[in-house]
Amino acid sequence: MLENVFDVVCGEYTSTDFILTSTGNIVSRTVKMCKPQQIEIPSGKCIMKANVIIRGDFAPVQINRYTMIEENTVIRPPYIMTSGQFR
Repeated sequence: MLENVFDVVCGEYTSTDFILTSTGNIVSRTVKMCKPQQIEIPSGKCIMKANVIIRGDFAPVQINRYTMIEENTVIRPPYIMTSGQFR
């Protein structure tokens, strides 16, 4: 049943290339998440296309609802946080 919902919701996104999460995110199988426990997508409904890199290893990253991240994009915080201080 999930594949039928995937086809209706995703349209051009095939289940062989993308994963549909329980919160409605559509994530490419080639997305790389560094330290995923630091990456927050609280509302869901985001689309992450191929070859996206999300760097949660520097500091927490939050992605809001209805965000589309295009191919070959790197998302990272502007600073590195070490011992409670920004560098």
